[in-house]
Amino acid sequence: MFARLKDCLPKHHPELLLDFDEYVETWGELIETGYGSIVADEKILPSLSLRGDAGARLFVEAALVLCYDAMRTWCKGRRVPDKARISLENAVVDEVGRRVLGEEATGEFSSLYRVRLALFSQLMPGSGKTDKDAVLHELVGAARYAASRCSSRDEERDVEGIQLLALHFVRAHALFLQLSANSIPDGNTILFKKPRFIVREGE
Repeated sequence: MFARLKDCLPKHHPELLLDFDEYVETWGELIETGYGSIVADEKILPSLSLRGDAGARLFVEAALVLCYDAMRTWCKGRRVPDKARISLENAVVDEVGRRVLGEEATGEFSSLYRVRLALFSQLMPGSGKTDKDAVLHELVGAARYAASRCSSRDEERDVEGIQLLALHFVRAHALFLQLSANSIPDGNTILFKKPRFIVREGE
């Protein structure tokens, strides 16, 4: 949705007011874009010597990483009530689960995300890091983790696959930064569990 926002914006008023569900859908589409680029990269699975169920697990792990990175990127520098932050995160994770695994597996995906939260918070701290090198280091660490969950080989043999996966994470992160920088909660609904959001045209 966000990729199409620019075409929808009237020139005299370059902002959109999205309700909660529309904003969740926007994040879902953005994360799905990053996920889709990983799935479409024909070099990743062979470079990690993964096939079948192991390859499918890697894609799930990648989707979980993308969800966490998207939400921690959105939270940086914001003072948002916990109920709104948690509500958005839960809804976005559910939305991504539906998109990548289907309706029946949404609950399982969301449960797995909650299991991974503590680990992700160590791999990718959400406490205000903006330095590009620091963020790159975190995303490479996330790629190493995702590969290690699925590959039985020594990491030295998986370097190429890890680099490819990290590159996709970095590209997705740039999209997350753009949406995060160009959207804010609507002040009139900020205290609601499901606030509205103002999204402005990116420069």
